[in-house]
Amino acid sequence: HKMASGIVYLHYEEKEPFHTMKLDLRADAAVTVAQAMLLFVGSYADATGNRLPAGCLRLVDDEGRVLQQPWVMPCGLANRADVFVKGDPASEAGSAAAAADEASASAIRASQAKMGENSYYYSVNKNLGNTIAPPEPHVPRARYAVQGTPRQVTIPTYSMIDDEGRVKVHIPMAGAQTLPSNGVCVAFYDRSFKFALRPDGSTEQCLNVPLLLEEIDQRKCTVKVREGRVVLFLIKREPDKVWYELRKTKGVGDTEYDKLVPWTGEVATVRAGGSGKALPEELQPDPSR
Repeated sequence: HKMASGIVYLHYEEKEPFHTMKLDLRADAAVTVAQAMLLFVGSYADATGNRLPAGCLRLVDDEGRVLQQPWVMPCGLANRADVFVKGDPASEAGSAAAAADEASASAIRASQAKMGENSYYYSVNKNLGNTIAPPEPHVPRARYAVQGTPRQVTIPTYSMIDDEGRVKVHIPMAGAQTLPSNGVCVAFYDRSFKFALRPDGSTEQCLNVPLLLEEIDQRKCTVKVREGRVVLFLIKREPDKVWYELRKTKGVGDTEYDKLVPWTGEVATVRAGGSGKALPEELQPDPSR
């Protein structure tokens, strides 16, 4: 039969340490969901030194559909789709089935190694240290009788993936789909962005990046609210350049860094939100102000 082709990104974001794996399906062997899970568990162990119980996990696509273990990847998903590794409370019996696929998964892992690995992960706990979990966001409320300026809180954790012509920035956010319908706003610049999220009228969660690794096409950048997260799509101005990290930092002998100016160029503002009640106009986030 015809083998599946394409690339799928597997993410584990339930608790730290987070991890992302690029699954290249262009190799010769077909990969079932169960085998993909074993490949991810191995990648997670190599990257973090921790272990995940493969038999107690499941793969869920961007729409919340659970991928069944016998299915062959990519299970009808589009090329470069995101799939999420989640705990399965009723899956203890799945351990035996997962173990049965271990030998074939090892062979697939060897084949995958020949294709190369271009998946990148970056996580920041600013001023907190990577061992401290981020605070749980407030649950959106129906009434917004708030006076004064909302309290600003820096988002401590995010992850990024270099996806050829774009970079995806994942911001974990419990209850994201119930955020106010106008509760998310991003201001994109030539080489910067300001992200603001208001789960209610009292708090604004922010992620500001003054200097990105490279320039972006701010008019084409977007933001989407997904289950348990908000995703920024940064469109590269130079698609062939690989991003190893999100922020530009000064390297040894870098004479051009000090010439870079943050927050320059045309500002492109994009709004998004969940299914919650809209915030009043005066309480909507607007990081461009």
